[in-house]
This record gives sequence, C-alpha cells and structure tokens, in this order.
Amino acid sequence: MSRIAAFFRWLGTPFWAFGNFLRALVNLTRQQVRAIFSLAMLLGIVALSFQNLALLYWVSSFLKNEAPGSLFGQMALSQQIWNNAIAAGFALIVGLVVWGADYLNAKYGNAQLSIGKGKLCDGDAPAVPEPIAEDEGGV
Repeated sequence: MSRIAAFFRWLGTPFWAFGNFLRALVNLTRQQVRAIFSLAMLLGIVALSFQNLALLYWVSSFLKNEAPGSLFGQMALSQQIWNNAIAAGFALIVGLVVWGADYLNAKYGNAQLSIGKGKLCDGDAPAVPEPIAEDEGGV
C-alpha cells in the first residue's frame, strides 16, 4: 500500500467508525435502545445542571460590583430558566421510558395525539377491572 493510499485510509477512518456505530445501533434490541436513550437523557440533564452551575459562578464573579439587573445577569437568568425547562422535559421523558410507556395519548381541545407501538384508538380503551364488592356483614 502506498503512502498516499494509507494517508487517505487514515483520513477516512472517523467516517468509517461512525458508519459502523450507526450499523450497530440498527441491530439493538428494544431494551438496549431504551437503556441508551435513558442514559443519553440523564447525561443531558447532568450537562444542563453543570451549565447552570457555571452560569451561577460567572454571574457571581463578574457582577460583584454591578447592579443585579444588569444585561449579563438577565441573560444568565433567562438561560437558566430554559435549561431547567429542558431538564424537566428530559426527566419526564426518561420517566416514561423507564416506566415502559409503549404509547402516549394526549388530547388538548380538539387536537389529539397518539404516538407509539400499541397505541390506543378511540374505541380501544383498556379494560378496567371491576371493583370487588365487599360483603355487608364481612370483616
């Protein structure tokens, strides 16, 4: 193999590795996909928490002598609010994935959303067991 061919093979290695990674994802089982998804969401929550801590540190170190309502302080507060909202959404999704929700039905006004395998249609409501009747004279 010539040096030029070896160089181009080395240059393409990250792309081949990424392609092999994507092929490996296709062959995962349902439980493995859930585990990877949950781990990715948890790492996202951790990353957003660290970003919030960094913003708190920057605001406290940069705004020692400035008014609390400065532009940088407002920007940091706004970013923290969005970080917390995204982290809360991630936590909800991780909770649903870990719980094992195979479908999601949501209705708001006239709009209805059904997502997932085994989704419920309007006429396919899950069976609810009848409550057990107690004897009137029983213990």
